Amino acid sequence: MIKLALLGYPLGHSLSPALHACVLEQLQLEGKYEPVETPAGQLGAALQRLSRDGYRGCNVTIPHKQEIMALLDDIDPAAELIGAVNTVRIEGMRCSGFNTDGVGFMRALDANSVALSGANVILLGAGGGARSVAFSLARSTVNTIQIFNRHQERARQLALDVQKGTGFSGIEAFGWPPPKFVGSSTIVVNATPVGMWPESNRTPLSFDGSGASLCAVDLVYNPLRTRFLESAQAAGAATVDGLDMLIYQGIEALGIWLQRQIECDRTKLREFLIQELNHHAKA
Repeated sequence: MIKLALLGYPLGHSLSPALHACVLEQLQLEGKYEPVETPAGQLGAALQRLSRDGYRGCNVTIPHKQEIMALLDDIDPAAELIGAVNTVRIEGMRCSGFNTDGVGFMRALDANSVALSGANVILLGAGGGARSVAFSLARSTVNTIQIFNRHQERARQLALDVQKGTGFSGIEAFGWPPPKFVGSSTIVVNATPVGMWPESNRTPLSFDGSGASLCAVDLVYNPLRTRFLESAQAAGAATVDGLDMLIYQGIEALGIWLQRQIECDRTKLREFLIQELNHHAKA
């Protein structure tokens, strides 16, 4: 029995338990993936319980992706550089941290044929998910990255970390709000939780003007069609929802826990998860 978990708070929106149940079934592996609501101040105790009870690993989500790092025995160099961990492998009482968000994000862009070469990117947010996106984009062929965050100092620190860690100089930090008319930008990424269920009537940005040459990417996957994506689509932009990133980062995490390459049917996983979202919306 492979025991896995998800630590975060709140977790009512999460599709990760459904995703991993489906993946384990595809792989014909016996296991469970348990959501563990973990409010602030309880992260250490939750991680100790998983270690004590023989769990193989866990995912870590909002708001713990950076806090978890101080509780780990070792951290993968890529996750250390990013400054956020979303995957923990547990071996006995030893806990090792990794980050699969960046891989998941880039594989999602590739699956949706998003062209990165020469792109000018607006990145909304500077938290754990945004850090993974920023470092991944900085290693790609994009031209510029502009980070917008409510706390400008946090965005500025992320820009400095990316410059130092990757050598990419085309990155700038700004406060809030982001511009409504995105001008020469070719990709806009929402890496904030704004628009996530249950506050799905909100959006971090409403698009003004033509978005004919624009692609909007939302890391939020519940709801699948966020107000952010609806606004972008109405402006004529291409859109990428957060479901593929969830799928690819989850598959990468399972590979870390099992310590082998994992291949799954993305189309079947999307169909299954969309059914889960529809069921959730009707509940």
